[in-house]
Amino acid sequence: MRGTLDEAARPAKKRRRVNPYAPSDRLKTIDGRRREARIVATTKKALIEHVGGNPTPPQMLLIEQCSILILRLRLLDRRNGRGELSEKSAREYLCWNNALARTLQTLGLHPAAAAPAGPTLSDYLSAKGTTPDDR
Repeated sequence: MRGTLDEAARPAKKRRRVNPYAPSDRLKTIDGRRREARIVATTKKALIEHVGGNPTPPQMLLIEQCSILILRLRLLDRRNGRGELSEKSAREYLCWNNALARTLQTLGLHPAAAAPAGPTLSDYLSAKGTTPDDR
């Protein structure tokens, strides 16, 4: 029964609210059950699919940066919807929006092309100068 009184007297942990100004490290480790974590996860998944499903390490860094920027912008959108967006926050919103646009441009605006399909049997045979009827 060690520490029972101490634990009862200790106040419950205060849950930190996620805000757009939180350090990036804290935003990356959001509990997976929260709406913010779902925003980051779905953004990462969509961008990974966009680059072909197997991103290189530099592409993965850009994808993580994009997901955090999108989360910050969504959090500021929520504040704006409640009428809590100050002039300073509006300027930061524009800066983050421009940073997102540049990062997405660096990542590539067009989806990665699918791997080219190999030649068909008729293409192979025509390149050899034979047809299936020439046996």
